[in-house]
Amino acid sequence: MPIINPNFKKNKKVYLFKCFVALIAMIFVLLSLQLVASNIVLGAIGASSLASSIFVAFAMPDSAAAHPKRMVGSYAISIVLGIVCYYFGTYLLIMQNILSFSLTYELVGALAVTATMLCMILFSFEHPPATGLALGLVIEPWQGWTILIIILAIIGIATIKTLVSPWLLSDSPHEE
Repeated sequence: MPIINPNFKKNKKVYLFKCFVALIAMIFVLLSLQLVASNIVLGAIGASSLASSIFVAFAMPDSAAAHPKRMVGSYAISIVLGIVCYYFGTYLLIMQNILSFSLTYELVGALAVTATMLCMILFSFEHPPATGLALGLVIEPWQGWTILIIILAIIGIATIKTLVSPWLLSDSPHEE
């Protein structure tokens, strides 16, 4: 396996274009989240999930996970299940004083990730970066504005990916 992609030299402009589009998308994501994310941890989790989505969309544009339907659908699933699991964890804390706060949210966080994964598979919305967002919604309090920005960001990323897809090249030396 070569250390440097053997296709880089002949496709340098395409690779640089991909990175430039990813840079612009990430700048908009970070600026948008900075405006509304009152919680640093959730803002970081949302930003890192979206950064991973940007990588998938532009570095692996022909992969199943880069399909716009899967990108948007997976975030919708992770947001819904993250919120449901957050309230389930809160309910457990109120109704049962058996588990500690930390343990309750660790268990419910694991449930959110697993349920999100199962639903992504069930509905054919496999896009792994969105799974982390479900966990982030469980372990940290969130505001509606942050979720709205994340939804708009993934729709924006999927739209940009669709618009520039004719100029994206998927020629990984790892594909056989």
